[in-house]
Amino acid sequence: MHGNVWEWCRDLYGDYSTKPLEDPEGSVKGIMRTVRGGSWYNKPSFTSSSIRDGNKPTKRLNALGFRCSFQPVK
Repeated sequence: MHGNVWEWCRDLYGDYSTKPLEDPEGSVKGIMRTVRGGSWYNKPSFTSSSIRDGNKPTKRLNALGFRCSFQPVK
């Protein structure tokens, strides 16, 4: 699904901790939210979940969205 639209993330956008972490959460302050993955609008090198940027939550673009996930009930 990389490259469809930039995916909104829960994390605030900012520098990661310098300590090695699994699933780091970014900044604890700020107004920008993290977006990941690039979009159809970007070069192929930007279409990876490791690519991230920040946008205000009020930002609306046709290359910015979210990904629905589903976990079936067992």
